[in-house]
Amino acid sequence: CNHAGLCTVAASEGGYVDTTPPEVGYVWDLNPHTDDTTLEVDVQDTTEELRFTFGRFHDPHSNLVTMEWGLSTDKTAGDLNAHPWQETSQAAVVKLPNLRLQTGVPYYVHVRAC
Repeated sequence: CNHAGLCTVAASEGGYVDTTPPEVGYVWDLNPHTDDTTLEVDVQDTTEELRFTFGRFHDPHSNLVTMEWGLSTDKTAGDLNAHPWQETSQAAVVKLPNLRLQTGVPYYVHVRAC
């Protein structure tokens, strides 16, 4: 306050406590030979490239800071033995060329929203 007894008060913009993870979105494997992003595929005929898309990851309490994808032969993402986590945009179509995928081995694309 000043000598006239007049005071000013300011407050922060407020903040939330966020103890929940972001809401999960989708991850689709795509045909590497087309630009179609609407058809999820389970089998492809090339060992040299992989294409996928993801989206709709959302956090209702706070903004997402990073989005990352990784590739493995482990469905749980415990061992990203084919490609480590790599940061990307929040909605993307990713095409991975020059791969050496093994025939008959399932590959899983993992997307992590933080």
